[in-house]
Amino acid sequence: MTKIPTTIVTGFLGSGKTTLIKNAVEKIWNVEKIAIIKNEIGDVGVDEMEFKNDKLIVTELENGCICCTLVGQMNDSLREIVAKYKPDRIIIEASGLAKPAQIAISLDLIEELEIDGVIVVIDALNYNFVDEKHKAWSDKMQTEFVDLYILNKVNQVPSRVVENISDDILELNSDARIIETENAQLPVDLIFGLHHSFVNFEDEIFHDHEENSTDEFETFTIHDFEVKTKDGLELFCNALPKRIFRAKGYFQDNKGAKWILNFVAGKVKFEETNADFDKSNIVFIGKKILMYKEDLEKKLTH
Repeated sequence: MTKIPTTIVTGFLGSGKTTLIKNAVEKIWNVEKIAIIKNEIGDVGVDEMEFKNDKLIVTELENGCICCTLVGQMNDSLREIVAKYKPDRIIIEASGLAKPAQIAISLDLIEELEIDGVIVVIDALNYNFVDEKHKAWSDKMQTEFVDLYILNKVNQVPSRVVENISDDILELNSDARIIETENAQLPVDLIFGLHHSFVNFEDEIFHDHEENSTDEFETFTIHDFEVKTKDGLELFCNALPKRIFRAKGYFQDNKGAKWILNFVAGKVKFEETNADFDKSNIVFIGKKILMYKEDLEKKLTH
């Protein structure tokens, strides 16, 4: 059974969660049917007016926290959405009081779903005004479930504030993945597929990425390279410039094994595959990274 990728986005009211989701779904709702479940303490239920598309389903849970009093209601809503609409993707926008671990664990009870990623959006401008005990993600157990921290509104605070917030996160989890943004606008590939690469094994998908630029974010693809060992490619990924936030693709090693590569904000994973492809491809995504293309291409192809 093909499971539905489900992304959890949490963060306090005003941090940029809805903006992040809206920007992302507008780029893919013509090719995917998307369901969004929203839950925000104090939200009066007007956000759904921002989402207008026939292939988009928005359900709101009110008057409670999605990770405790509303777990049953959320799971019932998810099962109903799966049965009635059969979405290609589900996004859960959770209250800032919601604990990522509890939501992720509760989703394991629904066999039709698989976690695609857990994202915490942090408001850099108001970070110091939120009481530490009310930061639901701020303990070691919670951070283990978080795939990506998006530090938003960094343009509105001094650089030392951004550094201090990043230090706080890394103190909780030294392996945390952190991406800074000004207005919660990120390429879709930085938001979806955090657990899996979701690569299309037709080369055409990479042509759309070639030297493409959106604001400060740039992408490029390296085609048709040889990989001696998976471990060697892992070393290559570990040495990628910090401006490269995402790399995904596929390759065959010198023993004939085929692999999917999924690199997110400094962390790399490999998944063996039986997919049919002849040439290796990797797409790279980050901020102002076209300058690195020639050097990385030489390292991969020579």
